[in-house]
Amino acid sequence: MTLSPGLYNGGINITGNATVSFNPGTYVIAGGGLSVTGNSTLSGQGVAFYLTSGSSGYGPVNITGNATINLSAPSSGPLEGILFFQDRSIPNGSAASTMVGNSSSSFDGTLYFPTTGLNT
Repeated sequence: MTLSPGLYNGGINITGNATVSFNPGTYVIAGGGLSVTGNSTLSGQGVAFYLTSGSSGYGPVNITGNATINLSAPSSGPLEGILFFQDRSIPNGSAASTMVGNSSSSFDGTLYFPTTGLNT
């Protein structure tokens, strides 16, 4: 499956043995967060994820299991070098994000979570 940049109300959920490619660009995740479980494989170059609240509130990033993640941030533009950017207006103490992939995973870019925790 290939996803394109844009607004994702309610989050992005990837489960099982899914293989997902992200086209270059900015993914605005409004509520629901980004959830990756199982043995999924994610890849994308030149991608940025902006996490904010939506009608369902704020949802963190939750990458667990034996997922293989290979993501890199944009090399130009307003989000140059930023892979994950959490909205600064999210209240302190909101749900922490977890990013745990297998040993083949790589996250190339800044992980900016100013008001919530980040478990790696």
